[in-house]
Amino acid sequence: MDKPLFTRWKCRLQSPRKRSHGLGQARTTCRPSLLDIVTRHVSALEEQMQFHRVIGKLINLEQQFVLEAYEKENIARREKLYSEIKEDLKKKIAAVSEDATNMAKKHEATVQRLKQSSKQVHRSFEYVMSKTQEVRNMTDFGKEQLRQLIETVSRIVGTSLEMAYSANDD
Repeated sequence: MDKPLFTRWKCRLQSPRKRSHGLGQARTTCRPSLLDIVTRHVSALEEQMQFHRVIGKLINLEQQFVLEAYEKENIARREKLYSEIKEDLKKKIAAVSEDATNMAKKHEATVQRLKQSSKQVHRSFEYVMSKTQEVRNMTDFGKEQLRQLIETVSRIVGTSLEMAYSANDD
C-alpha cells in the first residue's frame, strides 16, 4: 500500500542547552504528528479520513479555546487599563477641583481686601474733601478779613493824609 498524502512530520528546532563542558549546538528533533500516527496505524483510507476530520475538529476546538482565553485575557487587560485610567482621571479631576477651590478662596480674599481698601480710599477722599471745604471757607473768611483790613488801612491812611494837610494849612 502506498503512503497517503497526509503523512507529515513535525519537526522543531531545539535551542542548545547550556553546558559547562562545551559549546551548545542547536539540534532538530522530528516527531510524528497525530496525522502520521493515524496514517501508519490505520490502513483503511476512509477511516484515516474520519480520524483526520476528528483531529482537525479537535485542533479547531483547541484553537477556539485558545482564542477565547486570549480574548478573555485581552478584555481583562483592557478593563484593568480602563480602571487605571479612570482612577488617574479621578485623581487629576480632584486635584484640579482642589486647585480651583483654593484659587476661588484666594480670589474671594483678594476681593475682600480690595473692598476694604476701596472703603478706606473713599473715607480718605471724603476727609480730604471736607478739609478742602474747610480751607475754602477759611480762605473766603481770610479774604473777607483782608479786604476789611485793607479798607480800614485805606481809611486810616486817608484820614492821616487829611490830618497832615489840615495841619500844614494852618
